[in-house]
Amino acid sequence: MIENKILIVLPCFNEENFVDNALGNLDKILEREDVFLLAIDDGSTDNTMNVLKNDNRVDFILKSNQNQGLAKVFSSAQNFVINNKFDFMIIYDCDSQYPTSQIEELIQEAENNDIVIGCRNFKNNDVFSYSKNLLQRIGSASISNIAGLKIKDVTSGFRIFNFHSLSKIIITDTFTYTIDSILQSKNLGLKIETIDLKTFNKTRSSRLFKNNFQYLYLTLKTIFNSFLIYKEKSITRFLYLINIFISLIALSRFFIPYFRDGQNPGNVQSLIFGTFLILFTILINMLINQKIQNKKIDSLSNQSKYSNHTLVN
Repeated sequence: MIENKILIVLPCFNEENFVDNALGNLDKILEREDVFLLAIDDGSTDNTMNVLKNDNRVDFILKSNQNQGLAKVFSSAQNFVINNKFDFMIIYDCDSQYPTSQIEELIQEAENNDIVIGCRNFKNNDVFSYSKNLLQRIGSASISNIAGLKIKDVTSGFRIFNFHSLSKIIITDTFTYTIDSILQSKNLGLKIETIDLKTFNKTRSSRLFKNNFQYLYLTLKTIFNSFLIYKEKSITRFLYLINIFISLIALSRFFIPYFRDGQNPGNVQSLIFGTFLILFTILINMLINQKIQNKKIDSLSNQSKYSNHTLVN
């Protein structure tokens, strides 16, 4: 009897020239009787599906008739794990960027953690340009600060999730799951650990974005949307304090002379402005809270549509 079932997920989009190499890299880990492989063809228009069907290393295949993106692929894999009672899920990208030799290390660390992330070294590598390494370091530091965690590589797709974490996480982003799942983890009480990757490979062009500018835009959009959802109290508290501070300064120009001299025929504009700003602050905070709640509802609605990847018999 298998004690813990592990599912390796291989996302694919037009990968006919890369699938065999990726599966070859996974040969050793796939020899374990507790490890299974799920390939998800996310709307490929080339021969990817036939390659997957004819490879006996692939245990399960999900497919979609159109490309839905990595976030939806993750949600479909998440649903598959929960429905089929797998204990762990490992993401392995088809570009073979990450070292399969450290999958065993991921599995070992997952025994005492909910999520384990393999972190690339952005301080000393020849794979990325200086500017991309710098952006990755700045982005990881920013997300770590927001999440209240210390993660050196928040965009790494080389990670393992246990069943408990997958039953809690709801991906709200439409671009990727990597940052979103980290920002949720603390609120959900999930324990995250990291391992340092000894190496990683240079890959072909990403299927997720056309260029680095689009990647930067989509990442910043993800950070902004996630910040709205997971840090709503901090946002409203900050805006409230700033506006109240300004309104109190304005009101003091009227009330200090009024209480000191018993009257203040001047500074009426300050009284009106300060009163208006207090009422405006209360109203705007109500509107912001409503907008954030609507965004949460929209995110949950979008996430519930992830079942467009269907099982191939």
